[in-house]
Amino acid sequence: MTAKPPLGPTRRRRRLTNAPPNPLAPYWRLLDSQPPPWWNHGVMFGGPSKTVAIEGIRWLLTFNIHVTRKSRRSRPYATAGLSVVPASVSDMQRKRIRRGQWVRALLEEMKRHGYFGGWRDSRWGGAAMFYKELPSLALVRTELAQVSRYEVPSVLRKWAGRRTTR
Repeated sequence: MTAKPPLGPTRRRRRLTNAPPNPLAPYWRLLDSQPPPWWNHGVMFGGPSKTVAIEGIRWLLTFNIHVTRKSRRSRPYATAGLSVVPASVSDMQRKRIRRGQWVRALLEEMKRHGYFGGWRDSRWGGAAMFYKELPSLALVRTELAQVSRYEVPSVLRKWAGRRTTR
């Protein structure tokens, strides 16, 4: 049995698709070749995004995978992230969104799939952010296969017309 050459940024691999080259590859090669050794402690993969319009509000649903590690020798630690962002809403719509029970309903739906999170305010507005720990590559594969089954649009539609009493 012969030893395979190590996979890494210095080994050239033949491209199997017509996809454009990864624009981050030159940064990886540069920093990986620096003495003393540099190491990547985090990487984020942006997954599929979907836009859903409900009662005049456009929602952007985005799935991501974040992988981090504490040191060059530590094991990778992955988390899945789902963000539900209301795109271009008026101040009145923003207040209605914050008062609505949709965040709680969406949290219940995402809890069924092992996620935690909720509404987060930021300088760009607000968004519902949900996270799930994925401690192994096998669990990342499983999560990728399940993403399309999440009922986020139907939960948003179900709660869109309801008002809350505050």
